[in-house]
Amino acid sequence: MASIAAKKYRIAVLAAMPYPTPQGSQVFIGSLVYALKKAGHDITFLTYPIADGRLTAINRGQGKILRSGPSVAKAGQDILLLKNTLSELAQKRPELLYVHNYEALVLGLLIGFMANIPVLYHAHNVMSEELPHYFSSFESKLLARFGGKALDFLPAMAAKILLFSQTQTDLLSAHFVPEEKIAIIPPGLLAKEPPDLFWQKEPKEQPYKVPEAPYFLYTGNCDSYQNLALLAKAFALVQKSLPKCRLIFLTSAPPPKEFLKSGGRYIPLNNQRLMVDLLNNALALVVPRSASFGFPIKVLQALRAGTPVIGLKKSLSQLLLPHEALLCDDSPEALSAAMIKLAKNKALRERLSHQSLITFNERFALEKQVKEYTRLFASLIKD
Repeated sequence: MASIAAKKYRIAVLAAMPYPTPQGSQVFIGSLVYALKKAGHDITFLTYPIADGRLTAINRGQGKILRSGPSVAKAGQDILLLKNTLSELAQKRPELLYVHNYEALVLGLLIGFMANIPVLYHAHNVMSEELPHYFSSFESKLLARFGGKALDFLPAMAAKILLFSQTQTDLLSAHFVPEEKIAIIPPGLLAKEPPDLFWQKEPKEQPYKVPEAPYFLYTGNCDSYQNLALLAKAFALVQKSLPKCRLIFLTSAPPPKEFLKSGGRYIPLNNQRLMVDLLNNALALVVPRSASFGFPIKVLQALRAGTPVIGLKKSLSQLLLPHEALLCDDSPEALSAAMIKLAKNKALRERLSHQSLITFNERFALEKQVKEYTRLFASLIKD
């Protein structure tokens, strides 16, 4: 009798987001779909249908679709995603709907009910926590929080909810999510990644040069749950002690100009080689993320590259142990002290670099996690 890990399943993966882009969720899902296909599963992968233009879609007025957060521009893409999903499912009936993001959850619940197919919801965020970050006024933030709380009752309608940490589970605990519906698998990335998995074909010559001066690297979205103001204040303190040190923002869209003062530099994130080269030469990846929801995939990319990580206890302690990174309190003084300590201590950098590789290979390599996903699929399809 074949083991559960050896069984193969027909799975429709619905991701309500543009693909491919360098954002964390997209990088994670692309990696996971690739790993599942390599393991032999029959995967139908459905996303917003703007993939042909890839990152150049930003320059065609599609920026609102590519940005994180709510957008009227995404409604049209959701309708197209529904049409494409129904068309695909008419040709090939999957055994499981595996959905990412709340819009895909709504579509999946509807289709799953109509076709009697189980729905697995992978929670990338918690709406009551994330949604208020995209608004500025007190009134709009309050409405967003109430709206988010209403949306957070939807996951309980799925057959199973997959989260990446106990912290995420606690955030959803007040929304009638029974314990038996919860599964936890840490986020992952491929240890060996095909060069064209998420990106346009690499140009023959790279139009950039890795800085010679020592630098810290920030890479991620410039959303409000990323505390860039904290990072800017901390780096101002770093420069008083280390005036030659630089801070590089490797992001899809430029950060606000005030964060580029005093040694900050913006480099557009537009190809994979650039990410790898900058990680390989950075003193550390600095993660001022204040939120405990969402997929911190850039952290995993740093671990995979053997790059030390500096971050906040309030957000990264759900994934990393104290000896695996420099985790500090949520203050400019604490963050700058960690950055200065690492910049001045070569032995510490080497130890954390070595530990990053160990941590990634032990806990976050998708090649090893595929068996966990397959067991989860098997339990849902059997039920």
